[in-house]
Amino acid sequence: MTCPLTPAAPPGEALTEDAMALAARYLESVVEDLDLCPYARPSRRAGGVRMERIGSGHGAEHCAARVAELAQDAAAEAILLVFDLGPGDARHDVRVFETFLREFQSLYRASNAPAFYSVIFHPRIEERVSRTTPDSLIQVIRRAPVPMIQCLRASVMEAVRAQAQSSARERLASGAPSGGWALSDSVLSQAVAQANFERCGEGDGRRELEERLSALVVRPNDESTS
Repeated sequence: MTCPLTPAAPPGEALTEDAMALAARYLESVVEDLDLCPYARPSRRAGGVRMERIGSGHGAEHCAARVAELAQDAAAEAILLVFDLGPGDARHDVRVFETFLREFQSLYRASNAPAFYSVIFHPRIEERVSRTTPDSLIQVIRRAPVPMIQCLRASVMEAVRAQAQSSARERLASGAPSGGWALSDSVLSQAVAQANFERCGEGDGRRELEERLSALVVRPNDESTS
């Protein structure tokens, strides 16, 4: 299924800085400052993050080709596609954006470019459970102020995962508490999700998370992103 888009912007048309500025503020004030991903700030400071603005006229083919091009730089550990969408773009609907992600992933796989894992961030992501769990909190954290697709280099993630699994085995061997996720294939993501849940799943931590997300919400007629 191809996602409907608004007409392509004329060549050379400048897009607003708002989407990129909001994405940067979200990464710094939410993801990094709340330590929701322990690898985000070190990777950015080391020059491993690439941010690319995507306009309403850019479809999945453009996104896949652009990521494939950026992926040729071995130093690029994370590629963040930031969507600066016009008011009529169907991708403002999170379900349409999820379909768009699958289309992008299929096209990217066919490009034979270096492997990357990809997930969406979107302002309309909903938690959809009555009681927060470590997994459902991930959806809250991914409620970014603008739609985004995050692409993480698979080789880097596998190396980090192997290190986490090795550490888990060492903790088991020493008799230290390790949790039920210790030797699972998803040890890395589950460990991060559990740590985030303990800090931000409820109480003051949850309130701070929600306040920081709310501070980035773009409201009609807003002249600033603050």
